[in-house]
Amino acid sequence: MSQVQFVELSLAGTRREIGRAHGAAVADYLRAEVEGAAIARGSDPPLEDAWALLTRRFPGLADELVGLSEGAGLDLWQVVRYNGLCPGGGCTNVLVPGGPDGPLLAMNKDVAPQNRLFTIELRRPQGEPAAVRYGHAGRLFGYGLNERGLCVAGTAADASPELMRAAGPGLRLGLLGPIILCECATVSEALRLIEAFPVRAESGNISLLDAAGGAAVVEAAPAALQVRLPDCDRRPMCAVNLFSSGRMPTCSEAAYIANSERRLETFREAFGEGGPGLRDVMAFMRSHCQQGSICRHMDGTQQERYHQTVMSLICAPAFGALFLSQGPPCRAPYRRYGF
Repeated sequence: MSQVQFVELSLAGTRREIGRAHGAAVADYLRAEVEGAAIARGSDPPLEDAWALLTRRFPGLADELVGLSEGAGLDLWQVVRYNGLCPGGGCTNVLVPGGPDGPLLAMNKDVAPQNRLFTIELRRPQGEPAAVRYGHAGRLFGYGLNERGLCVAGTAADASPELMRAAGPGLRLGLLGPIILCECATVSEALRLIEAFPVRAESGNISLLDAAGGAAVVEAAPAALQVRLPDCDRRPMCAVNLFSSGRMPTCSEAAYIANSERRLETFREAFGEGGPGLRDVMAFMRSHCQQGSICRHMDGTQQERYHQTVMSLICAPAFGALFLSQGPPCRAPYRRYGF
């Protein structure tokens, strides 16, 4: 297949039924991914710790993994291990607490150019709020919004080695998105959940926004957690591939940090005052400039060879919808996906 494709899924029923339908829809891709990663059958102590936490506290996610394995015809532990791999990426998030179109949370998905299958999911799990989100085929991972108006997105950011050391079971960063969407209605509720279940094995930013305009960027690592809130004027916020609080060191190569800093400067120039509307945010996520482009493509520079924008999404609670481009937003139109 081409480097990036999308599959639209309408998923309803129990968590196990949702997982089974998802697994069947992406079975060929998932089997190839598992084989390519040489994921063996059998137990794995770190994953067993995480599995125990899931089955005890988040049994719905455990049931969905069982369904994924059944739908794809794979061993359960192969699917669990695949979900434990970090898909990598970069990404840019923009949070608008308020404006003419209400609160908005936008994300450009930046990943290494390679074969990938993304899902666009309308999810109606039994006994839980509906959600519309994007995801990675064969994974529980997903960002978007639920019918209560809570939105979640994220970016990669590398914490220092000291902050990556922590003992005890915890959650992969990518699992927080689906858990938040199924359990929370407000940013305050999501923050309490994140504080109760620390991130393990990876670090990054988690962007949160709710229908009332609550907003936060959580800087998460195994041994540290910092929360950034809007300023007193409730101006838009941005998260890139570093930690902006000043209280958590970022540990990445200099060129990677420099690119993030240039994107932050582009953001500050675009959104210095006032609350932008939906069209303003769409235009910003499409934007290109000589330095600090938000929409990033292969242009021969080192950083673009590693990460490029392959899709964009905007969560708009006032519209009850997710606007998503199946490709770079400067080339592909935003399509509306609602409940």
